[in-house]
Amino acid sequence: MPDRPLQFEEFVDSNDLVYFEKYTDFDGYTYEKPSKGEILDFRGETELVRTSTTISPGSYSNPVAFANTSWIVVDTYSMVTTYLQNNDTLFKGVKVYVVEDDKVYIMTPNSTDARQMRPVETTKCSVKQGRGETQNTLLPEQIPMVFKWEHIADKDVRVDPSISNVVEMTILTKTYYNQVLKYVNVPGTSFPLAPTSNNLAAQFSSLNEFKSASDSIIYKSGEFRRLFGADADADLQAKFRVVKLNSNISDNEIKSKIIKAMNRYFDANNWEFGETFYFTELSSYIHQQLDGMIGSIVIIPKTSRSQFGDLFSVRPEANELFISTAKVNDIEIVSKLSRTTLEIEDTSNVNVANDAVNTAGPYAINGYYPLYADESLSNAASPLGTSHIHKFYGQVFYMPDGLVMNKTMFHGNYTGDSTTLSSSSSSSSSSSSSSSSSSSSSSGGGGSSSGGGGSGGGGGYGY
Repeated sequence: MPDRPLQFEEFVDSNDLVYFEKYTDFDGYTYEKPSKGEILDFRGETELVRTSTTISPGSYSNPVAFANTSWIVVDTYSMVTTYLQNNDTLFKGVKVYVVEDDKVYIMTPNSTDARQMRPVETTKCSVKQGRGETQNTLLPEQIPMVFKWEHIADKDVRVDPSISNVVEMTILTKTYYNQVLKYVNVPGTSFPLAPTSNNLAAQFSSLNEFKSASDSIIYKSGEFRRLFGADADADLQAKFRVVKLNSNISDNEIKSKIIKAMNRYFDANNWEFGETFYFTELSSYIHQQLDGMIGSIVIIPKTSRSQFGDLFSVRPEANELFISTAKVNDIEIVSKLSRTTLEIEDTSNVNVANDAVNTAGPYAINGYYPLYADESLSNAASPLGTSHIHKFYGQVFYMPDGLVMNKTMFHGNYTGDSTTLSSSSSSSSSSSSSSSSSSSSSSGGGGSSSGGGGSGGGGGYGY
């Protein structure tokens, strides 16, 4: 602050501390974040009183249970060795900040005797002078950090009343994001439109109270660019070829786990607007989530005019986030990676059927299978002619009654491996068996036209 160089000292007291811990993000890089938890501050104390469950300052009695303590602050290292170091497994994992050394120690079990807790210096945590929101959960009131900047122009400086600052705000509303998640997870849902600038201006009009008279706020909605699936732009559609290591896991279960890992990876909370997608980071995350299950995973563009490697990075617009619309039929299991398996197929003349607009079913949503959007179709697939209801993302789906749990009917654990509905309904009557077999054949046909729908769910399999 050129006009007030001592402003930090005026705002932050010498006793104000901010506690940090390091974490590794999806991109493999290490970052710092504020650490919250129970913090015991014993600065100014020369003695402590400790029992098997509590600890108190020596200058006055205030015993506090330390079972859930995250941080302890003391002035000297001798306080650690005298009062915190112990042979009774107490304070395990507690972070101790020594003011005198400006170092953080973690109480760690001795390698030769797990009951002995010894301080071990760590660089994964740090403490800095500063001021922010309340980090100590023991305090009765959690106060947020509110910083108000007041700037008053000097009397010899003329203030131009015209608009001098245009503030562009990119906003992702919960309503819009939930609609996008519903599109990804519920078959038959149309892709939502982002709110307009006028909609956002009306919704967030209260922010005008915090801007200066010379500022103008322009609202812009965050938007999603679809990747990999049949509904993505042609140049962004892709197949994934995977080498499986574990033969005890079915191909469909591997595919299902990869789709779920990709959806977690593209969670909006993990991304900044305009952040570039790198396939190397996605593949590393998938390997972490499926540790020991797969050996390799590569991304192959679907369009014949593309080249291998074109989708290794994708740069969005400044207000865009990515979302994966890949399905299980976009993943292929191969025995090994070779020149043949890395070739790009010419799919320009193939009629791709997107199961998200298939109104017949059956569907698989969040491991529930078989689901139908139409109750009459569900009743027709039921040996009893009746159905029960499941609700996903605000929409009602029907599941046939009378099926065999974990064989032809699944509640949350469906991976794509099951017998078809015709085998379960054949015992009731030949007509219902024929109807179910026809439905299964039609569903499989949809999967075949989109490049192979996989066994069991066929073209009706979706997330």
